[in-house]
Amino acid sequence: TERGYQKIGLIVNAMPHPTSASNEQHTVFNQSDQILSNSMNGYYRGMQDTGQNIDEDLILRIQLNHTAIPTGNLSQHPAVEQFAEWLAARPQIDAVFCVHDFIAALLLHALNRLNKQAGKDIGVVGAGNIESYLSAFPGTLTTLDGHFAEIGESACQLLAEMRDGKTFPPGYTHVIPS
Repeated sequence: TERGYQKIGLIVNAMPHPTSASNEQHTVFNQSDQILSNSMNGYYRGMQDTGQNIDEDLILRIQLNHTAIPTGNLSQHPAVEQFAEWLAARPQIDAVFCVHDFIAALLLHALNRLNKQAGKDIGVVGAGNIESYLSAFPGTLTTLDGHFAEIGESACQLLAEMRDGKTFPPGYTHVIPS
């Protein structure tokens, strides 16, 4: 049956920017900002495309503490409690898009604390199709595959073609279907 989700939340990791950083660090932060921006824009487009209102209160921008916690102990991550509090304060949320499977795994633990189940009580979709996070919680996680292996393979094929003299027009983009 169609779930008909009406109040779809979004959880994104907003990376902090250090006040003093090397050029290399700025590049990393700019790339992270671009990924965050693309995810946010995609969420907004998806909501608009399905005729749903965008409610900024349903968006959680969090600076995750990437502490070294073994995958089997993700329930101990401090963000789990934050996610549980965020969800408890917004009972209207019936689905959540997490921009990374790590975030989705933490959210599954938060749902467990609230005695809720993904897929039954609330829809959850992650991104990355990262095996270590998919197996970090009993049950299954719906996730979007980033096709990282295909990206690597395509990059090598393009480099081989360039090595063999093939040229590409300025701005050439090779699309890998999702």
